[in-house]
Amino acid sequence: MRYLYRDWLEVTGADALRFLQGMWTCDFKRAAQAAPAGGRGFLLTGKGKLVSQATFLTEGPEKFLLSLPGGLGEKTRDALDHYLIADDVELKLVDGPFAHVGETFGARSNRVSGPPTGKDIVVRANIAPDRVELAPFEVWLRNEEVGMPKVKAPSGELAARRVRDGIPEWGVDYSADSFPLEFPFSDRISFFKGCYIGQETVARATFRGHVTRAFCRVQATGPLSTDFVYLDSEPDRPVGKLTTVSESAGLGLLRLHAFEKVSELHQKNGTRIVAVESLIGEDTYKSL
Repeated sequence: MRYLYRDWLEVTGADALRFLQGMWTCDFKRAAQAAPAGGRGFLLTGKGKLVSQATFLTEGPEKFLLSLPGGLGEKTRDALDHYLIADDVELKLVDGPFAHVGETFGARSNRVSGPPTGKDIVVRANIAPDRVELAPFEVWLRNEEVGMPKVKAPSGELAARRVRDGIPEWGVDYSADSFPLEFPFSDRISFFKGCYIGQETVARATFRGHVTRAFCRVQATGPLSTDFVYLDSEPDRPVGKLTTVSESAGLGLLRLHAFEKVSELHQKNGTRIVAVESLIGEDTYKSL
């Protein structure tokens, strides 16, 4: 298990559910109906770019606890506060009750493995009982659990597994200002609930073909590096960049037109790419 440093944002009040439902890409209402339950989602700008991501836990429609990437707590709170007018909602950065977050791999589930009064809580990736696949999920450890560091560098084994399963990591493969539809995040975006910030851009890109890059897995003839990818016919203009590598395999963003020219793809170190697999899926983004 890899331990992460996270910021914690508590959202409470009579209007908490309605407010969050109109801000984030995920379905807080569905989670609240199954409380205690958790899920994952994104806060976007009006142009559809990422502000933050969150894994959340709800005990009901008036109380939500959001686990945010370390260092993004104030930015996320301020972005949400900008839209508060007369809502009965309180946004509060808190120290706990969870001190550490661990991330590991397993099957997605719509359940939380234990009530909020237990020693720890497993919050899995999404409220999606009809979708079973491998994904990272968070284990929230309470304050009294001691002896574990807040930050631990990812191992080569973890990188290899992420490459094998095609799983992007925040701060490595994507971050603030990334466009979520370029990544395999259909489970974190509800296409059936009401409006949220950035929804118009997401809907347009989904149904009208405005996505020009895709997160992909590549195979090469030799060791890859976290660096740009080029076409033989465009040696000075990168068509993508690898952000996670494990020997001769890697993950990264690649422009769509390069998918049809695999035989020309290479890195400056001389390694040639021999196979490219899009990971975002035509079943979700029909325009591709």
